[in-house]
Formats: sequence, structure tokens, C-alpha cells
Amino acid sequence: MQGNVRDNTTHCPWLTGILPRTHPCAFAALLTEARAAGVTSVAVTSGWRPSLGSIAHRAGLGLDITYLEGGGESVFLNRASLTNGSAAGNGNVSAREKVLWREYQEAKAAVLVHERERSAVQARISHDASAAKLMHRELSDAEDRLSVLRERQKMAEEKWNLERNHHESSLIRTLRARLGQNASVKQLFDPWYMDADTTDKVAPVPNEQRPSNANERLHNNHLHITVREPRIL
Repeated sequence: MQGNVRDNTTHCPWLTGILPRTHPCAFAALLTEARAAGVTSVAVTSGWRPSLGSIAHRAGLGLDITYLEGGGESVFLNRASLTNGSAAGNGNVSAREKVLWREYQEAKAAVLVHERERSAVQARISHDASAAKLMHRELSDAEDRLSVLRERQKMAEEKWNLERNHHESSLIRTLRARLGQNASVKQLFDPWYMDADTTDKVAPVPNEQRPSNANERLHNNHLHITVREPRIL
């Protein structure tokens, strides 16, 4: 993202202008955990930016990584081809995963449609006491259909999870796990998983690259690290 710096500043050299504006904890966390994970080469594409993206980058608390190397593995952190047939997959997305992802999304959509239908029946029952007995049968049928569809969604999700994880590089998996335990790190977003708060007890969620989730789509081709700014007492 050096272009964003050039477009919005008159003079800002990489070494003396950009690096000092990126919080040292970001580089310290990345280099410390990368070394521990066996990473020997890493491509950092963005640190501080003056006028683009989240506040994390504009405040100098964000770092973006697109490539890892180590232990005989070379990993381009790009899974854009999961939802974009013309995008590069870099070996991270199999043809089977694309099919399973689509089946999972279709299963979720079917559940959502039937949840709305069930809610409509419930609304009619609450507003028409005289027809409630007749509608209870309709409601029971709607509940049965919903139960079947939810089970189908669960199975589709499990199949997609297995296929996705099967092709995930151990290098990014190890680095992510170590960064998630680093005291300086606050958030981790990457093409495989999204973790909005590394300190809570909520596990990272798969990056589904949903059209309705701009943050997932944005992080389909790089690992983003947000570090916390230490409080000065």
C-alpha cells in the first residue's frame, strides 16, 4: 500500500517515514512468532497508511502479510478464488471446496427462507385466535421442515470445514495460533479464519467471504494483524 502513502503525502520514505509510524509491537509480534513457527521469509505489504482502510492502519496499529516461507513450504495467503472463479487460488482452494462452499451457502439460504416462513405462521396464529388450531398443524409442518434443513446445513458446513482445513498450510496455521497467543495482538483476519478479539474465549470463525460481509471479502488475500496500544500509566 505504498501507493496510498505517495498519493497522500509529499515526502515519506519507507525507512524514515513509514516504519516509524507503524507500532513497533506489530513488527515485534510478527517477527517473534514467525521465527517460533519456523517462518524464514515473510512479505509485509502494508503497515501505516494515511488515508485508506481501517483505523488500525491509519493509527499505525495494523500490519498486512501476503506471503510466508519456511520448512520447505511457500504460501501465498490468497483464497479469493473461493468465490471468484477468475481469481488466483494459489493452491489454497480446491475444486471440491468450491462446490462444498456453494452447497453450504445454499443450505444456509434455505434455512433462512424457512425460518421466515415459520415466523409468518407464528404471527398469523398470534393474530387470529379463531384459526389457531388449524394453523398449529401448519406450524408443526414448518418446524419439521426447518429441522431437516438445519441438519442439512450442519452437514454441509462440516464437509466444507474439513475440505478447507485439509488444504490449509501448516505454516499459516502455526503462525496464526502463535500470534493469537501473543500479548500484543488484538485481532487476526486472514483468508481462512477471522478473530475479532484474540483475548476472548470465542474461537476464530471461518472466513466464508460472504457478499454481505465486507470484512471477510477484504481479507481473502492477506493476513491482517492489529496490535493493541499499550496504556501509559
